[in-house]
Amino acid sequence: MKAKFRRLYNQLRIKKILQKSFYLGFFIFSGAFHLNAQESQTLDFGKIWEKIRENSHTQKALSLESRAAKISSNKASKHWLPRIYADARNYTTNDPALNFFSNLGQRSATNSDFSTKSVRTQPSNFIDTNNNLYTTPNYNTLNLFAPDTLNNPGTNTYQRGTLGVDLSIYEGGSKKAVAKAFEKQAEAKQLENKFVSLNEYANSAAMYGTLISLYDQQEKIISLEKAVNSILSRYQLGNRGNPVGYSGGIALKSLKNRIEGIREETNARIESIKTSIESYSGSLPPNWNLKIQSTNSFADEYLKLSAPDKSYMAKAMKAYADGATEQAEAEKARILPKVGVYGESYLYRGERAVANSFNAGFYIQMNLYSPGDLDSIEQAKLNSKAMQERVEETIRNEEAKIKSLLQMEKALSKNLELIQENTKLMEEQLTVSQQLFSSGAINAIQLSEVFSRRADVIQAKANMESEYLKARAGLLTLSETNLEGIKNE
Repeated sequence: MKAKFRRLYNQLRIKKILQKSFYLGFFIFSGAFHLNAQESQTLDFGKIWEKIRENSHTQKALSLESRAAKISSNKASKHWLPRIYADARNYTTNDPALNFFSNLGQRSATNSDFSTKSVRTQPSNFIDTNNNLYTTPNYNTLNLFAPDTLNNPGTNTYQRGTLGVDLSIYEGGSKKAVAKAFEKQAEAKQLENKFVSLNEYANSAAMYGTLISLYDQQEKIISLEKAVNSILSRYQLGNRGNPVGYSGGIALKSLKNRIEGIREETNARIESIKTSIESYSGSLPPNWNLKIQSTNSFADEYLKLSAPDKSYMAKAMKAYADGATEQAEAEKARILPKVGVYGESYLYRGERAVANSFNAGFYIQMNLYSPGDLDSIEQAKLNSKAMQERVEETIRNEEAKIKSLLQMEKALSKNLELIQENTKLMEEQLTVSQQLFSSGAINAIQLSEVFSRRADVIQAKANMESEYLKARAGLLTLSETNLEGIKNE
């Protein structure tokens, strides 16, 4: 009975252990599947670019500057509107003039406000109209006791309010020219922003495309390294008495070291570019993968070539130069008269009364002589001409660069087609050479040379693809490509 009970207990225990193992295995499998899903997350360049664009401090700064320039342009365009202003003051003063005019502003000045010390010494206080001395008190003798209210009015508190309007009728065209200058600056900032965005886009696309090419190189180099290691593992080095065999073994080992060096260099370049992309992007999923495609298809998708003409930067410089020309026109207004109309309304309040008044009219202002304005027009013209010359130089340099890049792009495109054909031929030659080596038709030295040429072709192809992408990126930067157009197509 005890044995039967023990056997049943052991069966239940084994069943529980199997259940726990099943659940544990299920959770481990689920976690591994989840991690694998994270590791296999593929990001095409479009998603990478969105991250880079959102994290670009340069683009953010230029966008803010562009908005600020647009606001300045809008402000300057309203130069024809009148200036309306207000002023309110509450003041306490013992200043004689301010007290007197504040009372006058209340329209409540009295005779007592004109009392001064000199009134006490007037001859009329002592002599009548017949030049006889006064013997009895009278009105004039009372002046002897009059306070000096005009010079010593005491300390009083007043309130004053002013509402005014000023409308410029003619200012020599300065405000209009300044408004055009600000408009050109706003246009230049927008163009500069487009250039920087396009430049960052093109450089990022070139890096991403180069990374695709390097991953392809890495895969081929690893495959080549495995083939060399496989041959070395079966190769009998022999002794120095067999010079051909011994030399062949050294050649294979040397080849192995060289391929290993290429692999390490490729890995280093991959890590460097990935670090740069992750830094520019701000935040990317861990262990993200590339969308693998050929270099040509990537360039056709993300580095589309339009007819290069003038870059956004050249156009921005042209807009800045036009703005400088308008500034030179504005300088002419310094020597021209300014005409306008104005009106002001005043409200005074004090201890005596509340009263208002107004002042309206027109004015003409003109600088007859101002040392700061001397030669200002000539200076502005020279600055404008200097900027125009810089624009012409930039355009000429861009035209030369476009021609060079077009020739380079065409040559690299042709060479990539040739090297693609050579790659297929080298793969076939390598297969045949391995067969010949296995049959003894060729020795290890000859096989090493074939492997070495294959490694050269792999390296040359990756380097050429990188240069091709840089040329396409350079042409894109010097074009008027709309990034929104690339995104939407």
